[in-house]
Amino acid sequence: MANYGYLPRNGIITAEQAISASKDVFNMDYDLGAFLSFEAVAFGGNLATSVFSSAFHVRPPVHVCSRSLTVQGAVGGEDARTYSSTGIGSKEVGRQYGLDAHGRVEGDASATRQDYNLNDGDNHSGIPSWFARLVDAAKVNGGEFNHAATNALYGQNARLSLANNPTSVWQAHTIVVTLAEYGLITEFVGNGGVANYDSVAPFMGFETSNNGTVCAVFEHFPKNWFRRSTPYGLVDGVVGNLVPTFLSGPLLPNPLQDYFTTASIGGLGCALYQHFKNGLTVEMTGQSQAYTAQMNVYLQQKLLPALPVRRSPPRTSRSTLTVLTQPCSTRTS
Repeated sequence: MANYGYLPRNGIITAEQAISASKDVFNMDYDLGAFLSFEAVAFGGNLATSVFSSAFHVRPPVHVCSRSLTVQGAVGGEDARTYSSTGIGSKEVGRQYGLDAHGRVEGDASATRQDYNLNDGDNHSGIPSWFARLVDAAKVNGGEFNHAATNALYGQNARLSLANNPTSVWQAHTIVVTLAEYGLITEFVGNGGVANYDSVAPFMGFETSNNGTVCAVFEHFPKNWFRRSTPYGLVDGVVGNLVPTFLSGPLLPNPLQDYFTTASIGGLGCALYQHFKNGLTVEMTGQSQAYTAQMNVYLQQKLLPALPVRRSPPRTSRSTLTVLTQPCSTRTS
């Protein structure tokens, strides 16, 4: 989005800039934008300033169809510009690894990128053969990159990861992002909401040569592309698609498995909150009581308003999702 003027081109982004750009470009609803931005800041950015790195770091070119990409890069590595000179945003308090630091925001079993530990730390480069499998799944579904197609790809990739990667990462925050990634292909990159090859391939950075070979290209907006007409968010969109996506593959071990395997999302909001809080306290906030206190404030102000919960046991199978407005430990039914 930076190449099109929706985000700063220097790679240093605030949470509010990310939320606004996602709304303008994709019609992403505020709750989903806030949730994803929270992850980026909490696990890879500066809590004091709500800034994180999406900076472009050069790496060797990848295979392309008929020309050489002289620059190919990883988005979101650690960057000195995100740090504050003092306080909880300083490097002395904690590292700010950036948007794609493995095991923080980015996890395993990505749609078109290899697991970090199976590819010499390259979890950035798109793999043409993996996108080709998505194309094949779309062909089975009338050429549409719908949820059936993306769920089929998730099932394949999850099996590959589980079978080949003994160090695969399935934490609460990473599994949610991984599962959501597949559904967002369908919901956000389709032209006007219709996800077909002509819209999906450019966005994901692939093209097909004259001989039918799928190759890597720079990610870009398709010609004459326009966004979906209705907002798509966390509560009214992503959450409902997490369970069918998860059940399309092997039962990956993760803290939220009970909510996925029972096809119940009634307690998912509280579970996410608690796992975020506990995980951050154990893994990232041990250096400073002030940092821990600020993280708790950030959790309550930024994460809680975006999380879906069911406030009382369901009377029917069609229960209503509402929004969590206070910590689960003090919330009453």
